[in-house]
Amino acid sequence: MALRWSVGGEPAPTALKLALLAAVPTALFWWSRRDPVTLVREPSTAWRRYGPAAPVAAWLVLSYASPLAPPTSDFAATVDTLTLVVTVVVVFLVNALLEEVFYRRWLQTRWEHLLGPWPAIVLSSLLWASWHIGIQGTGDLPRDLASAFVNQGVQGLFLGYLWSRYRLMWPLLVVHGAVNAAPILLGMV
Repeated sequence: MALRWSVGGEPAPTALKLALLAAVPTALFWWSRRDPVTLVREPSTAWRRYGPAAPVAAWLVLSYASPLAPPTSDFAATVDTLTLVVTVVVVFLVNALLEEVFYRRWLQTRWEHLLGPWPAIVLSSLLWASWHIGIQGTGDLPRDLASAFVNQGVQGLFLGYLWSRYRLMWPLLVVHGAVNAAPILLGMV
């Protein structure tokens, strides 16, 4: 039996993702208002704002121009320009933005408050990687676990570190968005 969610095709996983990653935190936020977790920020300096640019650039080079680059997709050649742009924007909003707000900004921040930075980074990365088993799995559980924990787990550790260190969303969104778009963009070259 495959782990892939195939209930009615693609809209089912997207609707489930919206429910879990948007509605659940909203409900829990309203329920736990009496003990808010605040984001600890250091004073805003140029280094603080732009310091993550070097690790983000290194990650992008590894993602696009190294043997670690993902396989390309011919999706861009099969659709018109408007469909391509809409697809990339929707994928960015639903995957990069929603996942980073939930897993890093919301969940990791709360776990850091309870457990400290590194346990929170590891736990949120493992949970995020586990989420991908269900939506990208092939049905071979040992292989799917290994693939998710190596691919999304390592990326999750990097994103979690960036969030813990800088408390800025832009580096997370650039890395996550670029990794999601890499197969399409590399296929256009």
